[in-house]
Amino acid sequence: MLVLFVRHGESVPGDDPGFEEDTRPLTEKGMDKFKDAAKGIVRCFPTPDAILTSSKTRAAQTASIAADEWGKDLQPVVCDALTTGDYKGLLDALQGYPPESEIAVFGHEPFISQWMVQMLNAGKGAAGRIRPNKGGAVLIDFPGKLEDGGFLQLFARQGVLRKLGK
Repeated sequence: MLVLFVRHGESVPGDDPGFEEDTRPLTEKGMDKFKDAAKGIVRCFPTPDAILTSSKTRAAQTASIAADEWGKDLQPVVCDALTTGDYKGLLDALQGYPPESEIAVFGHEPFISQWMVQMLNAGKGAAGRIRPNKGGAVLIDFPGKLEDGGFLQLFARQGVLRKLGK
């Protein structure tokens, strides 16, 4: 299984009184920058079998931009674990797909960073952090079972993805 983790693009700040935490959208700049980054993602990652996203507006918008770029009528599917930070829930969701699947996952910090370290270390308790910037992406290849851990295939900041998309 290939799993592409993407952190949502630049959003309205958390202290903006006009939005609740779950409804903060991408900024216009965030949308424009991620549209360019999505072109780079498409060059690096095949069209996924599924797109999973947090229900929070900014992640769902980011996932929709990428889905439009991949085409083929892909529709992001809300995965509650991505909203709540439930690692076991994410594993359960991923295990619902065949082992040869390619899945794109759109979420938030600090969850995705923590999950990637756990997945790369196969739960061996290693500390560390892989932290993509907003709109950045990390690709992990799981040649066997998810619980056996995976291998880092790509780490790209949003700026790199935008350059790849040109």
